[in-house]
Amino acid sequence: MALHGMLLREGWDVEAVAALVHAVSVAAGGAPELGARLAEAKDAAARLVRGDVPVFGFNTLADLMGEPVVKQALAWLDIAALGSSVSRGGATGAAGAAGLPRGFVLRKSGIFRLDKDEKGEEQPRFLCSPVKVVALSCDAHGGNWGRVLEITDPDGSVHRWNPPARPFAGDGTALREELMSVGFELESSPKGRSALNTLLQRWKPSRRALVVERMGWVDDACDAFVLGGDRALGRRDVIRRHESDADAAQAMTSRGGLSDWDGSIGERRLGDPAVMFGVLVALSGPLLELLNVPGGGFHLRGASSRGKTTIQKVAASVWGSADFIQTWRATANGLEGVASVCNGTLLVLDELGEVHGREAGAAACMLANGRGKVRANKNGTARRQATWRLNFLSSGEQSLERKVAEAGGKTYAGRHVRFLDLPIDDRAHGVFDDLHGDADGGAVANRLNDLTAESCGAAGPAFVEAIIADPDAARRFCRERMERFRLLAIERVGLDGMDAQVSRALDRFALIFAAGSFAVARGIVGWTEEAVEGAVLTVFRVWLEGRGGRESHEMQEIVEQLSKVIERYGSSRFVAIGQAAGRLNPSPVRDMAGWFDGASCYVKPAIWKEETMRGLDPQRAARRLADLGVIRRDADGRLTTKAPRVNGERPRVYAVHATALRAIIEGEEGGDL
Repeated sequence: MALHGMLLREGWDVEAVAALVHAVSVAAGGAPELGARLAEAKDAAARLVRGDVPVFGFNTLADLMGEPVVKQALAWLDIAALGSSVSRGGATGAAGAAGLPRGFVLRKSGIFRLDKDEKGEEQPRFLCSPVKVVALSCDAHGGNWGRVLEITDPDGSVHRWNPPARPFAGDGTALREELMSVGFELESSPKGRSALNTLLQRWKPSRRALVVERMGWVDDACDAFVLGGDRALGRRDVIRRHESDADAAQAMTSRGGLSDWDGSIGERRLGDPAVMFGVLVALSGPLLELLNVPGGGFHLRGASSRGKTTIQKVAASVWGSADFIQTWRATANGLEGVASVCNGTLLVLDELGEVHGREAGAAACMLANGRGKVRANKNGTARRQATWRLNFLSSGEQSLERKVAEAGGKTYAGRHVRFLDLPIDDRAHGVFDDLHGDADGGAVANRLNDLTAESCGAAGPAFVEAIIADPDAARRFCRERMERFRLLAIERVGLDGMDAQVSRALDRFALIFAAGSFAVARGIVGWTEEAVEGAVLTVFRVWLEGRGGRESHEMQEIVEQLSKVIERYGSSRFVAIGQAAGRLNPSPVRDMAGWFDGASCYVKPAIWKEETMRGLDPQRAARRLADLGVIRRDADGRLTTKAPRVNGERPRVYAVHATALRAIIEGEEGGDL
């Protein structure tokens, strides 16, 4: 019998076999330090376990254990520390049954309970198909205890499950239902059901596992990262507990290797800043926790069929298949679960137009803030709040601001900084700059769609593993690159004196650049740092031009709202003042908002507060406009001043200077209102 088959038959688990085979390989190869390269040999060990290649001629367990060099390897290799239930020293038959309670026997065919016969002698009686408690588990706070089970189904496949302790209470019906759903077989008598509960509750291996409920980084040490399919990178003692998974988690699968993905997708997109930027946004997710920066997102805005969704598919391929893309159609409550699943990676949301504007605004705010709603348990106590830290990549034909406005709402300046709008579809060929030999933008999109289906899910995990190799070095590298990009953008784009909101947005682009630089330095993408720099700067300019320059969004909103009110109502609510002060126009005006003459518009304070600056801070808006010379202060520096004499009176008003307002709107000096 092959080595791996003999070990598994004797009750060794797969991890133990991999560790032992690797130790044998290193020993036979004469390495000076046994197992020094264990992490790099994981794939090779897995192939040895599967029997894909021979193991230095060893065919049986007896042959293997008889070799002195192997005994030396086993003495050195503490398999338990590698996450196995196997004891040090190479125990055989009992190895897979560490912690097995008295009265039970583990065999190849399953677990047997020892019952006394008429003579008082213990006889093994079948209880259940193969199952093992390989570890006890709890969370980082020492609560939420449970067990890590390995269940072997009738086809020999092993399923790992981490139930909490609750199902072990009572008669265990819920526990048995879950076990049987993965092919578990159990003696049907009441005595058998009771014995199973006793077996699993009393089985206490020495190994411990850390339970986490969300994916992404386990903690701020950044030494363990949980992916879909309950894969954990870094530490081997991490177990994710969940009742069900969103589609995004199930889509975190890989097809092909990193070289396949980079060769077919990565390198081909050199010269396409928008597509490259999508990949870099996808890679940047793990840096949020590492650098302790908040999450946020980018919205790809443009006409239909111009390539926005293709950018999203390429970005999604960093972490998994196209099913990783989610839809805005989900409610805010549904997005909480999806966001938790995508923690530390990327949330891709397609077609903003499919969701109501009110829900879109609330969902965008919630995603950027990284916290779900506070909810109560059945007993009235607060549940643990869902949290996440991620970047998201949205798409749609209209901006979030316009979508929210359709529902009668408005977006605030802070949301614009966390949800950056990118009018990205006016490149040479839709969202593409370079056809790379294809006929048109549609052909490029079709080719990329095919390539992402063939190769995906390798780049993101590789990026995380590069961080885990040395988190401190990764942190220093990325912070240095972020500062470099900030200085570069200030110089190249001309951002001296930029508003604080532009500065915050620049930080987000700097993070994207840092992710790209790190990926280049670690060989994850076949680009150059100069190419990454060019792509990120290009998209930053797109964002800056789309928002109207380097002034704050709040200031733009104030000016826009003021000009709209004045232009909308004109002489219908503003009374014209003639050359001689006090001479009114003869037509009656209902619900008068103020007065105007050739140089200025005079707005009543109540109208200013309730209508002109509705939804804004009216005093703050007036101060900002006064600083720009749009509002004239009085001699005492007050924001309101006396209007020209009207009907023998001079009411206090906000005096808007028409020429200054028009100059700001048009971006040039001069012009009349």
